Amino acid sequence: MLASAALCSGVPIAAASSSDAQATHAYLVARYELMTALLHESAAARGAESDAAAHLARECPGVVSGMPQEPSVRPFPGPPPRVKGETARLSEQQQTLEAELDTVVDRPGASLFRPAEEAYAAAVRRLSWSDPSIAATLQAAATAELEAVSAPAPPFCADAKAWAESGYRALSAASREFSRLHWQRGRAPIRERNAPAARC
Repeated sequence: MLASAALCSGVPIAAASSSDAQATHAYLVARYELMTALLHESAAARGAESDAAAHLARECPGVVSGMPQEPSVRPFPGPPPRVKGETARLSEQQQTLEAELDTVVDRPGASLFRPAEEAYAAAVRRLSWSDPSIAATLQAAATAELEAVSAPAPPFCADAKAWAESGYRALSAASREFSRLHWQRGRAPIRERNAPAARC
């Protein structure tokens, strides 16, 4: 596991001095402890996600069942610009709502990882290398992970209903803000972090 954590960290590890070696060792230990904690909580996280999905199914069943299907795109002749624009808009809005849904379902499970993420972030903040970019990169990544499991879940049912009531043409203000923050982070969906081996 330690070897896996070191290989998939994607961060250059300095070994120019004994202090660098100590920092690298401390980082690997912290990473190992994080992975172990996530594995320990993974079964409970999956159960929490199942409960969240069931709750959503009861709260807003079939909320977007009337969503129009994206038209099949023919290579030639291509669709008119207006049709291409409408298709792109529908696809982008659909992706936003799907990301909201993933977040709402995943958040209860992800919240179980928060203590481990906090401990890992605190450990990384104490580390330093002769190359400051190493600590900066690790600390930024740890902060992003912690923010991801701490952010409030979006109001998916309300947002999906608002989208449907607009004729699937306009997202709510909350959805637009979620989309801005979500894609600005450029992070993978929380669901992918539930497999600890793939978290790096």
